[in-house]
Amino acid sequence: MFHIFTFVLLIAALVLFFLDNDYGFVALFLSGILYAYIGWSAEKGSRDSIFYFVVGMLICSILFAAEFVVGQIQKDTILIYEERTSLEKDS
Repeated sequence: MFHIFTFVLLIAALVLFFLDNDYGFVALFLSGILYAYIGWSAEKGSRDSIFYFVVGMLICSILFAAEFVVGQIQKDTILIYEERTSLEKDS
């Protein structure tokens, strides 16, 4: 059940990435959370449970860091734009 839902989330994330939408990150983050949940709820100590949990946490960690970096870049870009427009208005 969860594998089908994560596959649908993956397809939705790819479509959203091609549409240049920030919701692609959200869909991938949710699939990472679902993979971590699958690993957590599977039979403890099995090879599949460890694999799914590590993959889910890896996806979540990478996407969280990527969104942080993107936010910092956007914030700096807005500051540069505001400085530039205020300088043009003064001159």
